[in-house]
Amino acid sequence: MNEIRWFFNGEISHELEGWIEEFNFQKSNLRTDFYLIIPNNNLGIKIREGRFEIKLRKKSQDIQVGELISGVLEDWSIFSEKLLNSKIESFEGLNGHQISIQKTRWQLRYEMDQLILASKEVILEPSEYIDYGVIVEITTLLAENVQWWTIGFDFVGSFDTTQIKLILAHIFQQCPLKEEDLTKDRSMGYPEFIQKIQSSKQDQ
Repeated sequence: MNEIRWFFNGEISHELEGWIEEFNFQKSNLRTDFYLIIPNNNLGIKIREGRFEIKLRKKSQDIQVGELISGVLEDWSIFSEKLLNSKIESFEGLNGHQISIQKTRWQLRYEMDQLILASKEVILEPSEYIDYGVIVEITTLLAENVQWWTIGFDFVGSFDTTQIKLILAHIFQQCPLKEEDLTKDRSMGYPEFIQKIQSSKQDQ
């Protein structure tokens, strides 16, 4: 699955909260994910809500959307399996080698028409279930007692880079985020984000 996201320190703005409410993002309950600390930006291993998950980054590429927005588009394979022991909630016995991240997530799912998109026209239809489209995700994070938040886009189906740029440009026209804040240094997957947290922790 192709994915792109940006991370920000602090809390989401009132303007972004208004966008979430206006476009009827669906809110998920607070949850805690436990990640293994691995010095590899291509691999994420975590336990969440009774499931063991592995994310493997197959490739990544820098993309530019318009004049100001830049980021890293990543292609991930995800493997998920329900734990046989539902009482396991973290990597027990690996304290110091895991990090817990509390998450509250809002999602908006858009179904799309492949033929319309092929003509370089973006029409997004909100839908609970999608076979071909994009999932917009805003998540507040608490990691190592520090507040963060992230905005991400998961592309369901086969999209080329040009199509992804069109979709992002269309959505960011509606979003109250400043384009100049969507920079490549803030764009990464969770494995790299965790490495960033660990580096900041060691520098203190």
